[in-house]
Amino acid sequence: METGPEVVMAMENFKPAAQAAMDNFIAHLDFSDRLLPSKVLIQPAATLRKSVDTLLRYARKERVALIALTTHARTGAVRLIQRSFTEHLMQHSLIPLLVAGPGGSLQQRPGGTRFKTVVAPIDFGRHGASTVLSSIALAKHLSARLSFFHVDQVNSLPPLFSDGLVPIHPDLSRIFCERVELHHHQLQEWVNFAALKGVEADYAISENLGGSVAHEILAFARSRESPLTQLCAERGSLTSLLFGSITREVLRHSESPCLITHPKLIPATCELTSLDPLKKAA
Repeated sequence: METGPEVVMAMENFKPAAQAAMDNFIAHLDFSDRLLPSKVLIQPAATLRKSVDTLLRYARKERVALIALTTHARTGAVRLIQRSFTEHLMQHSLIPLLVAGPGGSLQQRPGGTRFKTVVAPIDFGRHGASTVLSSIALAKHLSARLSFFHVDQVNSLPPLFSDGLVPIHPDLSRIFCERVELHHHQLQEWVNFAALKGVEADYAISENLGGSVAHEILAFARSRESPLTQLCAERGSLTSLLFGSITREVLRHSESPCLITHPKLIPATCELTSLDPLKKAA
C-alpha cells in the first residue's frame, strides 16, 4: 500500500537522525577506516518487495559486489504471515549475500583472517561443478581451507527402490554403496583440482538415513575452524515455502555466517572435465 505525502515528509525528516545514528555506529567499528560513507535509503511504500527493490536498485547503481545483513530466522506460522526481508532478498538478488542468523557471529578473530574454512555443501545437481569453481575462487581469495561436504540420502533413491526410510528392494544396498563410491571419487577429483589452483581442500560424505540434510551441514560446519558456509539461493516452490528449503534451514540455525550466491552468477562452463557422476552411473 502506497503511503501519503505526510508520511513521506515525516520519513524525510527522520532521515538525518537515522544517518547520524548509522555514522555513529560505523565510527565504533574496528574497520571503519576501510568503509565508504554510509547512506540511508527512504522507501515510502510499506511492503517488503518494494523495500527489497529499493535496496537492489541502489546496489546495482553503486555496482555493489556483496550485501551483508542479518536475519530473524522466523519459523512456522509467523514465517508464513511475515516473510522476512532476508528471504525476499534471497529470492530476487543476483548479488551475493553475506548473512548472519540469530546464532551467527561476525566478531573479528585474532590473526587478521576472519574465515579460515570455506564449507561448500555439494548436491551433484546441475550447478554442482560450477559451485565447485566458485568455492575454490572464494577460498583462494580468503586464503582459507576448502571443505566439500555431501549428504548421500537413502530416501533420495527412486521410489521403485525405497518406500521412504525402509528399503524394499533387495539390491538397494548395492546401489547405494555404488553411488557413495562414485561420489567419493568425484569429490577427490575436485580436491585434486583445488590443489592445482593453490587451494588446500578436503571432503566428507555423510550417509543419511532420512534425517535433516540441513542439520548434517550445520554439524559439519561446526567441526571446521572459523567457517564460512557457501550456499546457493533457492527460488522456493510452495513446498519450500511451507516446509523450508535446506538453505533457509541452515541460515536459521547456523552459528557462523553464510554466503548466499545465485546460480546465475556462477559460470555455466568450467575447467572441470569430469562428467556428472550420476550420469556416469546411468
